[in-house]
Amino acid sequence: MDDEEVRVSTIPPMEKDLARLIAEHGINLNLFDICDRAEDFTERLKKALSYGRFEIKGGYQEEPPELANLDKDAEVILREGGIDTIVRADYAMRAIRDVIDRQNKEHFTFNEIAIILAEKSGADVDYIRNQQRKAFEDGRLVFFRHGLPVDPETYDDYMGVWGFDCEYSTPEKINNWLLIWGAEYKFHSKSEVPQEKHKPRGQMQDDAIISWLKLNDYNPLALPKNKQGVRGVKADCKVYLLAKRRDLFTENSFATAWKRLADKKGERIIYSKN
Repeated sequence: MDDEEVRVSTIPPMEKDLARLIAEHGINLNLFDICDRAEDFTERLKKALSYGRFEIKGGYQEEPPELANLDKDAEVILREGGIDTIVRADYAMRAIRDVIDRQNKEHFTFNEIAIILAEKSGADVDYIRNQQRKAFEDGRLVFFRHGLPVDPETYDDYMGVWGFDCEYSTPEKINNWLLIWGAEYKFHSKSEVPQEKHKPRGQMQDDAIISWLKLNDYNPLALPKNKQGVRGVKADCKVYLLAKRRDLFTENSFATAWKRLADKKGERIIYSKN
């Protein structure tokens, strides 16, 4: 039996009060934290929850004002990478500020890029992660470590790009990749105001449909014809955008936008003749 198996075997039965707190607040603790806890762990957890739970998010991070107002020795819950930990307020604030400082330098991690682009495009985060991985591996998206480009040919993390931690990319490199990919949007730095907010609603709808088609490897100017008995491209796009972009689409507005894109005056959507 190795050391880790010994540690797992020594995890004590969980107290009912602790189990209730974990279930009630959706807390995801490291099992070894429970194993190593002091006798007052449950009370510490209760008190920490009363001060608040804070998360180092995947996208742009903002400094929580309520955390800044706490005494530095107050213990809070900090969630990072899906794991909750009891930490001092000053440690939590320092960790969040480290992320903010890095982002102010225009350095964004693999996961941050995926979440920001997923929110912008309406695509699933996992889909964007997969596209990033492919782009890195074939050289279309550049990541850096300590200021030097990471070579995908020699990158030896056993988890591949899923193990990216210190590596980062920049808006310039991300936008070069998005341009090659044909995306209808940009990765904006914190200092920029997203231009999409100034677009007419109809144009935003059109761009969302075109982006969905390109993200799903369809050429908008050569869409496959519908096969009898099989849901077509238009229906798939409609289902997705009605679920993910209710801010832009209703049943009627989607139909209007699709018709507008397929209109012969603009012809941004064309079905293949084959």
